[in-house]
Amino acid sequence: MLAVLAAGTVAIVRVQLRPLQRMQRAADAIAGGDFGARVPWDRGGGASETARLGAALNTMLARLSEALREREATAERMRRFVADASHELRTPLASVSGFAELFRLGRERGRIAADPVVDDWMRRVESEAERMGSLVEGLLLLTRHDEHPEVAADDVDLAGLVRESVAAARAREGEGGDRLSLGDVPGVRVVGDRSRLRQVLDNLIANAQTHTPPGTPVRVWMEVREDAAGDVAPPPETVRVGALPEDVRGVVAVCVRDEGPGIRPEDRERLFDRFFRADHGRSPREGGSGLGLSISAAIVTAHDGVLEAVGGPGDGTLFRMLLPLG
Repeated sequence: MLAVLAAGTVAIVRVQLRPLQRMQRAADAIAGGDFGARVPWDRGGGASETARLGAALNTMLARLSEALREREATAERMRRFVADASHELRTPLASVSGFAELFRLGRERGRIAADPVVDDWMRRVESEAERMGSLVEGLLLLTRHDEHPEVAADDVDLAGLVRESVAAARAREGEGGDRLSLGDVPGVRVVGDRSRLRQVLDNLIANAQTHTPPGTPVRVWMEVREDAAGDVAPPPETVRVGALPEDVRGVVAVCVRDEGPGIRPEDRERLFDRFFRADHGRSPREGGSGLGLSISAAIVTAHDGVLEAVGGPGDGTLFRMLLPLG
């Protein structure tokens, strides 16, 4: 008799738990990204608590799915608008730059009368057209990475690329280029897009040069880590984007460190956002568009890498680009 009662109790409990198990499977599917999953429930048992809970969950999931679809549609419309607007802006910007260059050439050849005021105005026009052109190209690059994040798979001499970028940065600063030092750069090769990786290096070094007071030391170096899982854990006060592949063992880290004002806590979470610029402690030189770090993050992420920023107020800033080896 006891055995029969025990077996009956187990059977009843299993039947009662079956709706909860269906809810668990639906929750697991949703956690895995299937936002169309719903909780199966028996309409005939609508008076039970589990049936009412299942119906409430399905209603909530339906509204959540609809909100996500609307959000994705809005984001897609915004991406398409940015792409179309950027394409349309390229032609008039090219025309403005061309007319400004023609004026400058005519002025140099004596075909246009000298006028310091007009010369200053045209220099400003040319400078602003160049800045707007850079902004448009940045927006187009981000749009392309949003739609097709694939990058070239070339064999890249990363150490040589770092040396080239540092040399170019020193040339841009002229006499002030001696504040930029180059540390250890072991001979490492990675698979990726050479021009895009060079763009990331240029952005990170230019960010350190522009966003620190004149004369602030900036150091660039590379590190090779064979155990990627245990040796590249981010320290506190770190902002990171991207993720390394699960099966990666070794990584190379390209580091750019400055001794400037560092990163304010309120700026950390937005550091890699598009158009974000933290203007505290900046030099009086003209700032950028706020796209440099977001472009760098998109490129590094497309390479299955990680981009990190470390630093608190007054501690300087360290940017690390982590790329998988092999």
